[in-house]
Amino acid sequence: MFAARLVIVVCLLLAFSYILSSYKSIQLVFHPDRYHGNQVSNGIFFEGWYYKLVLNEYENTIVAIPGVSMNDDKRFSFIMVAYNNNSHYFRFPYEAFSSTEEEFLATIDNEKNIFSYEKLIVNLEPKDDDDASESFQMNLTLSSHLSIPDLSLLSPGTMGPVSWIPTIQCNHHVLSMKYDIQGSIQINQDEKLSVTGIGYLEKDWGYSFPSLWIWGQANQWKDLPSTSSASLFFSFASIPWHFNLKLPGFLIVFEYNHQFYRFNSYLQSIINNLSVNNETNQLSFTVYDVLFEHKLHVSTYCDECEHMSSALLYGPRNGGMEKFVHEILGRNIYFNVRLSKLIPNETLNRDSDDLFIQHGYYEEILFQERAHNTALEITGDVNWLTEQFRKEYENVYPWNFSLIRSNQVSNGIFFEGWYYKLVLNEYENTIIAIPGVSMNDDKRFSFIMIAYNNNSHYFRFPYEAFSSTEEQFLATVDNEKNIFSYEKLIVNLQPNDEDDASESFQMNLTLSSHLSIPDLSVIAPATMGPFTWIPTMQCYHHVLSMKYDIQGSIQIDQNEKLSVTGIGYLEKDWGYSFPSLWIWGQANQWKNLPSTSSASLFFSFASIPWHFNIKFPGFLIVFEYNHQFYRFNSYLQSIINDLSVNNQTNQLSFTVYDVLFQHKLHVSTYCDESEYVSNALLYGPRNGGMEKFVHEILGRNIYFDVQLSKIFKNETLNGDSDDPFVQHGYYEEILFQERAVSIALEITGDVNWLTEELRKTYENVYPWNFSLIRSLIQYYKLIITSIISVIIIWLFLVKYR
Repeated sequence: MFAARLVIVVCLLLAFSYILSSYKSIQLVFHPDRYHGNQVSNGIFFEGWYYKLVLNEYENTIVAIPGVSMNDDKRFSFIMVAYNNNSHYFRFPYEAFSSTEEEFLATIDNEKNIFSYEKLIVNLEPKDDDDASESFQMNLTLSSHLSIPDLSLLSPGTMGPVSWIPTIQCNHHVLSMKYDIQGSIQINQDEKLSVTGIGYLEKDWGYSFPSLWIWGQANQWKDLPSTSSASLFFSFASIPWHFNLKLPGFLIVFEYNHQFYRFNSYLQSIINNLSVNNETNQLSFTVYDVLFEHKLHVSTYCDECEHMSSALLYGPRNGGMEKFVHEILGRNIYFNVRLSKLIPNETLNRDSDDLFIQHGYYEEILFQERAHNTALEITGDVNWLTEQFRKEYENVYPWNFSLIRSNQVSNGIFFEGWYYKLVLNEYENTIIAIPGVSMNDDKRFSFIMIAYNNNSHYFRFPYEAFSSTEEQFLATVDNEKNIFSYEKLIVNLQPNDEDDASESFQMNLTLSSHLSIPDLSVIAPATMGPFTWIPTMQCYHHVLSMKYDIQGSIQIDQNEKLSVTGIGYLEKDWGYSFPSLWIWGQANQWKNLPSTSSASLFFSFASIPWHFNIKFPGFLIVFEYNHQFYRFNSYLQSIINDLSVNNQTNQLSFTVYDVLFQHKLHVSTYCDESEYVSNALLYGPRNGGMEKFVHEILGRNIYFDVQLSKIFKNETLNGDSDDPFVQHGYYEEILFQERAVSIALEITGDVNWLTEELRKTYENVYPWNFSLIRSLIQYYKLIITSIISVIIIWLFLVKYR
């Protein structure tokens, strides 16, 4: 008990220490406009504010960028001015830069240069060590700022929730989409001019610019009435991540009459047809919000694009400031911008070249104008960006299923099926019944598949023959001749010419005494737990009943109708396709288990595809013994050890531990090599339809050997043992050890990839190796309840200080 209290006290002290030490850093998340460099004592860091000034009295746009650059003790501040396709870089000692912590206010060189929301004052004369050839004096008043409001407390700034990630290479924030300018400017010995105009203000900070990006901005329009307002900002970039990964991301904000339309990767927006050429500066893209309610199209227009000139600016790279950023401050380049509202109707037009019109959508144009005085940067091998976005979004349309957009599927690719496994005392072979639907736009149908005696029988029906209720699980096919629910399974099937079936089936079964897996919590419902909430999963899986009793009658073909009893299993899958590779198994009947006991097993390993061609292994394993459920799932940080599989011989073996190494489950197949293990070839969802490719063993001659153990730690080490657990003083108490019969097993695809990925992930994970997550989980209730209240109070203090 003393140890538990000590751990809690230590964790609380660490939490308070982190809060106190990080107070200013986290406060800056809510105030990204302020100077962040005060928190940087050494290392590589840069920070800069970008003022774009479009003045009525000057033909060319002026850009002013104050900032700092740090690389350990190599520190300096700078001011860069870009004008007339030339950049002028003025360098100052780091100590010449100062800022306030309470607001955005930065000064350089004894306040000769002042930068804030309200003022921009510049007094710059080129020195020998500057890369500058002109002098600048500016005294400008900035007013009527148009700022992008935060989405929420958890999603502040332009980058939203990404703002909280402390290791981002480059942070970006738009301070003002538009502001008014008034004051005076003198360049060199030219006449000092009183000026008015429109500006834009943003900032970047971090340790380097990305390796490649596209950025653009506009807030002035050729024919927009003066009573209206519109502003545009967009940025596409390669985002480096841990383990040498890099991800494409984008931030797009369009403002029209003070209404903000956000199209960001963290909001699940969809990029379509990004086309870019950094030789000719031609750019075009279309973006949709996640619900496909609004569409924004942007493209460049220019006269003689090949002669388009740009200013070469300094930017942060390789731990310093290098002159490599090409920025077009558009005299001859324009943005054509169109914002539309998408409205679905019932009229389809298959003759149109437009996919949206084909599927019954039309556009209501809300805004259509040409922007001038734009700014555009295209840097690096942006072809990588276009290709990554193409792969990610090429099949994402409102008529393709996405759980985040709707709980109903009006069109697109989708499947759903319920899997009934029936082990009957009166039949030697297991029977499988699977009702379901398959959709691919207007190619829709329902089906019932029966697997029996190593053969599958696939009965196809019109989609309209399928019906279901919204209040409960109850599905019917073919005018209620076939009924599927928790309570009943009624089948009346005769093969037709278009069916892949050779036998008829009549079943009238009553199902009872269901054993369901309880939800972990509201946050982790169903079998997949928190993954259930992810809207873009390829395939969702849920076990409806680990075990149930069967009673009723069955007749196959012209054979005698039999009264039957038995044990069943029920699950379902839905989404747009089965995985490319998986292992799945199930058992709930045992060779020597007493009738007074109960045991059930379900396991699934699969390759889970993710965005940007990333895939990772995942697993779901549930073992029930006497109505106690032991969960070993990847989302619960369980540990897989020694997964071995051969899809030629159907040999399978694995060991799994819970995150605290309190329980161990070992499963292996056993089959008599003298007996042939046959399988049924089933239909499954793939390539937008139902294909016959799933090999399922419905085991007559194959078994699962299952052992569940409780793991204890003692003080006796045994270095002579081959078992690393015994070597480190652990021993097992066996809770369950039996052989399962009438099992089901599927091994599909190149499962060697699964074994290798799981080996690399878990090969060094043992209880004697330190794991912070295990230490915290042991006392999580006391720790979390103590810390959460402190953090909530502290966040509000930071936000509203």
